Amino acid sequence: MNPPKAGDKYRPELSGLPASLYYTNREELPRNKVLIVEGEYKAMTTSIVYDDFRLPIVGLPGKTPSLEILESLDQCEVVYLLLDPDAYIADIGKKSPLIKLAEHFGKRARICYLPHKIDDMIVKGIIGKDEIRWLLRDARRYIA
Repeated sequence: MNPPKAGDKYRPELSGLPASLYYTNREELPRNKVLIVEGEYKAMTTSIVYDDFRLPIVGLPGKTPSLEILESLDQCEVVYLLLDPDAYIADIGKKSPLIKLAEHFGKRARICYLPHKIDDMIVKGIIGKDEIRWLLRDARRYIA
């Protein structure tokens, strides 16, 4: 499907189609732990490199998904949030998209940070399976 404007990204919400999470493993929904990245491509790329079926990887449809979309992950005990670097930035007096997500999941949220988009780092060979494992191990628990 083509985006509304040439050269723009396809955004389902602008077309009237519903946005949804992208599950790298559709056979089993996440229950214990889940890694959330931003978008389908990042989820697929990260899943291929991480190559561990015990940690489901889910792609968000953008930085600010609806609560209905997030509810399907509410049963997870640990939710790792690894968004693009711009999701950490907020306008004055507003919360960043990352903080809004972390607030939704509360104490279950673990915040990961990379200086660049994860798929770019993977493609350039900067990060691999071991580095992703270390990133998750060192993730900070969200405290409101």
